[in-house]
Amino acid sequence: MTKAEIKETKGCKKTLTVEIEKERYEEEIKQSLAKVRTEVQLPGFRKGKAPESMLMKRLGNHIRDEAVKDMIPKVLYEVFEEKKLNPVGEPEIDDLKFEDSGNITFTVAIEEVLKIDTSGFNGLKVTKEVRAASDEDVEAYMDRMKHMRAEQKEVDREAKEKDMLVVNLQKLDSSGVPIVGEKIEGHMISLDGQGTPSPEFDKQIVGMKKGETKPVTYTYDETIQNPELVGTTETYDVEVVQVIEVIYPELDDEFAKSLGGYEDFNDLKEKTRENIAAQNDMEAGRKLQADMINEFIKKNPFEVPESMVERIMHSEYENMKNNAPDQAPDFDTYKEQIRGEAVRAVQSYLIVDAVREEQGIEVTKEELTERFERISEMTKRPASDIRRELIKEGRFEGFKNEISQEKVFKWIEESANIKVETVEPKPAESKIIKP
Repeated sequence: MTKAEIKETKGCKKTLTVEIEKERYEEEIKQSLAKVRTEVQLPGFRKGKAPESMLMKRLGNHIRDEAVKDMIPKVLYEVFEEKKLNPVGEPEIDDLKFEDSGNITFTVAIEEVLKIDTSGFNGLKVTKEVRAASDEDVEAYMDRMKHMRAEQKEVDREAKEKDMLVVNLQKLDSSGVPIVGEKIEGHMISLDGQGTPSPEFDKQIVGMKKGETKPVTYTYDETIQNPELVGTTETYDVEVVQVIEVIYPELDDEFAKSLGGYEDFNDLKEKTRENIAAQNDMEAGRKLQADMINEFIKKNPFEVPESMVERIMHSEYENMKNNAPDQAPDFDTYKEQIRGEAVRAVQSYLIVDAVREEQGIEVTKEELTERFERISEMTKRPASDIRRELIKEGRFEGFKNEISQEKVFKWIEESANIKVETVEPKPAESKIIKP
């Protein structure tokens, strides 16, 4: 018989005292002895025929250790079942003692997921901010399409605004001497006010021809991405290798029809606006999900098992080391940097899981079929091939979980009190990059 009592509860952590009676331990020793007997051959005896007394005399410590090692996991399983405990992570065994009575006692520390009351989502006030699809958004899209459809041809003339150039760049020091190791060959720039570090640079390049070289001095202005460079002056020897004229298509009905699926240019603009609005709504939806979780945690704070947080931090650290080994800090420093994010990730996971369990949310065969058919229609691939590929690559359960998570957030949105606001688009950020 085994006795177990919960000694202490602190947040997610519980400490139990466990006592295993002598008879249970002796039975485990018999089983361990029988196992060793079949595996060990003592001098003078055939394998499996050595007397038990001799085995205990020679291998008693090993047999007892194996008995304890095999017995504790079975005992803990029984204790957790009896106490209705659901530990996460590995139990921590401590203070193992062999009492004079022959009984064995020890303490075990476990972590449990605390009960999350998802009723806190009822009436939860959250704002969904949807960015308006502006005229500027539509124009920016048209401009991108125009650039994608542009033709390029090398020309033998002086460089003009909006041309593209292939240049060799040699950085010079303050006295005009080339700096060793600071040469860039075959660098492509665009004289459109966006592909160079400064308008001063463009002005000095305009008028140059293929084969010409001259020093160009410029100062970084506030449009540069790195604010530390603003006001810094640099000089390069610029050699023009090629002058390329960019021929852009006219944005008219013919351009719209050439893209396919559009009646005329107005139809293209209208559908572009609709697509941008749909994309903005999707982005707002993703942010809303994060905001709902954050607001729930703010109103209903709860602790999470440290073992789950550690697991995420270890995983993220390993990913960082694999992707950028030279940039990875030591683990303790990294843990301090991402601990808050790791805790929030665990909280989010546990909240979604709690809603899924309490609401009995499952993914039906019909929902899977509908999703596969939708993907099939978009990708022009048979639904059966998509399903088979997911199973083969081990991604099927993750695919089901995505659908399940969508249903969870749908329930959360229906429970919460969501206010929708349309917000103005933010000014476009500069994309100027230094040579």
